[in-house]
Amino acid sequence: MYQNTCKNILSDHPDIVKLILTDLCSLHTVGVALDTLRCRGIILARLQHSIPEIFEHVAKDGSRFRCTENWVKQFLADHLNWSFCRATRAAQKLPPNVEQVLLDQFLRLALTIHDCAIFDAAFLVNIDQTNIIYQPSNTSTFEVTGSKQVVVLGQEEKRAFTIVNGISAKGHVLPLQLIYEG
Repeated sequence: MYQNTCKNILSDHPDIVKLILTDLCSLHTVGVALDTLRCRGIILARLQHSIPEIFEHVAKDGSRFRCTENWVKQFLADHLNWSFCRATRAAQKLPPNVEQVLLDQFLRLALTIHDCAIFDAAFLVNIDQTNIIYQPSNTSTFEVTGSKQVVVLGQEEKRAFTIVNGISAKGHVLPLQLIYEG
């Protein structure tokens, strides 16, 4: 966790600690998901802006302060009683009749190739689409240790577009299609 030389590195700067805590609490209050990296970024920005010399200070053992992820976690636990909480959900499961589903799909594909007279592999195209989220919502955040409810802003909202890609059985890659609305 903390290195002994770094644990109290901010003890001479209670005003900076208060600003860091205010920044973090303000974001937390409106429901922003705060993971370790986001918290670290906020702390680093505040330290580099307010007391950049803290990174040059050499401790008795010759080490310098580094705002590591472990240091951030301990800082949050000590000052805000926050711990990292994860949302959980079941993983995607295969249907119990997966073998039958695959066989049915294969037979439909064979019938389509036969009935539609697809003689060249270039005309048999497999396409797929996927949703690309501009900024993924985070399902984990720091919260007061022991909290029963963990609220995160924008959990149901997402800004995204769809990308459609395809490839023929002959190996030709089709140009990507990007769908921004609809």
